[in-house]
Amino acid sequence: MRRLPSTDDREAHDSRSRIVRACADLADSTACNLFIFAVIMANAVVLGLETYDSVVREAGAVLRTLNDVFLGSSASSSRSG
Repeated sequence: MRRLPSTDDREAHDSRSRIVRACADLADSTACNLFIFAVIMANAVVLGLETYDSVVREAGAVLRTLNDVFLGSSASSSRSG
């Protein structure tokens, strides 16, 4: 399979910093892209389930927790304020 050039190819190859090269390699990796895709899909399922009142009654706390995990800690801190 032909690999398309990445936006980070220049940073990955031209940078003297090993950290920059490592981060660029990680961001361009198939595993990282699949992980991000899986998180987005899982979040979509949670958001879809939140539209059903019966599901929210039964598992509302779990859905809210999952949503906070997907969005990061800033979501939970903004809700409590």
